[in-house]
Amino acid sequence: MDMSCKNINGIYGFCNENVHNIIEKMGQGRFSDHYRGDDFFDGSEYRIFEGQDCIQYLQEYVPLHLTQIEYVLNRVIDASREFFTDTISIMDLGSGPATVPLAFCRFFIFSYKHKFKITTVEPSEGFNDMINIFKATNTNEFVQIVNNLKYKLFEDNFMNDESVFRRGYNWIIMANSISAIGKGRTFKQVNDILGKFIVNVLRYSEQVILTIIESSSQTYFKIPLYLSKIEKIGFNDLRIIKTVSPINGFKINVPEIMYCKFYKTKYSDHYSPYINSKSLLLKLR
Repeated sequence: MDMSCKNINGIYGFCNENVHNIIEKMGQGRFSDHYRGDDFFDGSEYRIFEGQDCIQYLQEYVPLHLTQIEYVLNRVIDASREFFTDTISIMDLGSGPATVPLAFCRFFIFSYKHKFKITTVEPSEGFNDMINIFKATNTNEFVQIVNNLKYKLFEDNFMNDESVFRRGYNWIIMANSISAIGKGRTFKQVNDILGKFIVNVLRYSEQVILTIIESSSQTYFKIPLYLSKIEKIGFNDLRIIKTVSPINGFKINVPEIMYCKFYKTKYSDHYSPYINSKSLLLKLR
């Protein structure tokens, strides 16, 4: 398979050599093997990917998610300059193959002059291997994975581990992973889980931005409806200071898989990701 990357460091920043190298090493030369199209994800359960499924996820979903996530993160940073300091401490919940760190690496305008210190939370052995590849391969001095926590989201061991929260965070990001806790629960139950977690975070931080990013899929959870109601539901013990750059049902067209040819997806030449996202600035009541 052609692993070339057109438009490296190009005017639109769709592609850069650092991200290209990271993703190529994550695939470890297996991009043309063990690929079954769109039939590996049957929608019957939310499971942890392992083995070759991790490679297939990288092939099929990262092209969609990377641009989606990058678009939202850029918007949040631009709208929150008075809140963020030079160094932004981030917890990336359900990191997968380090898609959020990759999105930060793809920022092509560094006028913000921020440094992103990221803690990833990911239970999958396969995705943890990819996160370690990111750490070993990344050359972007603005982006660093400083800690990789191997936990299922919001399990007791995670919620009760003091060391998880002691670092202190400015920004909590859930990108395409809230369905993992949303399946089979009411919107209020989801807010209660998130609220309990953020209360623990705020023991070491005065304020924190919670960013939820999802596609329009409703396989496990009615994402667009939930995000439209999240402020009305509210959080126990938390006050919503303001809403930061809400994005609901927005479609972006990105031709030729970001002008990069190292992906193999179900789309022949382009894709158009839908974005549903809401960011809330929270503090204790």
